[in-house]
Amino acid sequence: MDSPERPFYWHDVPWPDDLQSSPGISEQAYCESADSYLRIDDSPIAQIPTPPESTIASPRSLEEVKEPPSPEAVISLSTTFHQQAALLPIPPDTTFISSDSVLFYAHSTQLLSTSTNRFNGCLPILDAATHFTASTEAKLVAPPARNPAIRLPHSADVVNIILHVAYSLSCAHYRPNLETLLAAVNTMRLYGLPPTRFVRPSSVLYTLILAQAPIQPILVYATAAAHSLHDLVVAVSSYLLSYPLESLPDALVARMGPMYFTRLYILQVDRLRELKRLLRPAPRLHPVTDACTFENQKYLSRAWDLAAASIAWDARAGIATSAVERVLCPMAYYLGCASCKEALLVRIRELVVQWSMVKVCMN
Repeated sequence: MDSPERPFYWHDVPWPDDLQSSPGISEQAYCESADSYLRIDDSPIAQIPTPPESTIASPRSLEEVKEPPSPEAVISLSTTFHQQAALLPIPPDTTFISSDSVLFYAHSTQLLSTSTNRFNGCLPILDAATHFTASTEAKLVAPPARNPAIRLPHSADVVNIILHVAYSLSCAHYRPNLETLLAAVNTMRLYGLPPTRFVRPSSVLYTLILAQAPIQPILVYATAAAHSLHDLVVAVSSYLLSYPLESLPDALVARMGPMYFTRLYILQVDRLRELKRLLRPAPRLHPVTDACTFENQKYLSRAWDLAAASIAWDARAGIATSAVERVLCPMAYYLGCASCKEALLVRIRELVVQWSMVKVCMN
C-alpha cells in the first residue's frame, strides 16, 4: 500500500527476491533495525535463537544463524527510481537508501557522467573499458553486478530531487515544497552537481523555486546568492523591496555574502530616493480667477507637501501605488475649485505611472 506520509515519492512493496541474493544489500542489513534500514509492517526481523546450554561449542557461527526478514516484510521503494523503471537501456546497478529508509535504484554510469566528484566519492571509478561495456548489447542481457547499497543522510524527497537533476528529469509532478527544493539545492554541490549548471532559467528546478519564492523570498534570495545563482537572485529581489533589512539575521547576511546584501540594500535605497523625487513637484497652478486666487492655490501646494512628506517618512521601497493614492486622493474632497481638483487628479495619475515604472529588481 502507498505510504500515507509521502505517497508521491515512494510506495511500499513486498520484499523482492532479488534483494536477498543481491550484494546490493549486505547480510548485515538483515539484522539491523527496521527503523534504520527497512520499513517493516508488523513483521519483525527474525531474531537469533537462543542456543541451549552446553559446554560444547556450536559448530555454526552467529552469522549462519542470522536470517533475512520475514517474507511478509515490505520496503519503501521510489516510484521513479526502481528496478523496472527503464530510465536507461541498461539495468540499474546502484542502490541508495535515504535517511527515512526509502530505496532508490540508479545507474552508476549516469551519475558518473553528471557528477564532478563521483557522487561525493560513493561510486567507484570506471575505466574506459568498463564504461564502454556499459553500452554494449551484452550488458542488456547480463545485468551488471550490483554495487553495495549506499546510505545517504538525506530524506527521500531530497534524494528524489537530486536524482531527477542527475538524470535531467522533471520532478514537477511531485509538487515539492519550497523547503525541500532549497534543501536539494544546498545538497547538490556535495554530490558534484553544481547548482550554477542545473538551476538555470530554462530548468524545471528554477521554475519551481521561483513559483514559490513569494512564500519565503529572503530564504530563496540567500540560497541563490550563496550558490551564485544570479538570475534567480535578480528575479527574487523584487519580492524583497519592503523587507526590513535591519532585522535580517546575521546568519542570512553571512550566507548571502556582502556583495548580494549590498546590492539588495542599494536597490531599496535607490527606490526610496526616486519616490521622494517623484513626490516633490506639487500640482500645477491654473490661471487666477475671481473664485480661486493665487493665495487659494498655495493652500493646495502646502497640503500636497504635507501629504508627500507623510508618505516619504513611513514608506518602504515596495510601497504600492494604491497606498500612495489613499493618502493623496482625499484632498480632492476639500477643494472647492474644479480647476484645482482637476490639477490634483492629473498630478496623482502622473505620480502613479512614474512610480510604477521605477525598476523593481536589481540589474
